[in-house]
Amino acid sequence: MTQDYEVCGYQYRAAEYCPEHAVRAVLDRDGLQGHGLSYVPEQALDLLARFRGINRENEHTFDSDEFPKVVLGYQAEDNDSTCDTCGIALRGCDPHAPSNLLCHPERPTC
Repeated sequence: MTQDYEVCGYQYRAAEYCPEHAVRAVLDRDGLQGHGLSYVPEQALDLLARFRGINRENEHTFDSDEFPKVVLGYQAEDNDSTCDTCGIALRGCDPHAPSNLLCHPERPTC
């Protein structure tokens, strides 16, 4: 389970996403295909931010319409946040776990 001050999801363009779908949303916005890629969401977002010239360490320097901002464990728990794409509870997501953009196997509707 995610701790109170650990990243468990992201806000981007008026939506909340699990780590995997946050990366997919950025790639889709940029017109890039991410299917079949293997990555760790936090590392992928770091690379995408550097490419765009965004300083992820200082979220006051960019808007969530430009790039995903983190949702911490206590924020997700306070409002029962779920991913707008797949519906998974953000409280249990791990942005440091490897992903392959095949979505969540327990949610075949993704």
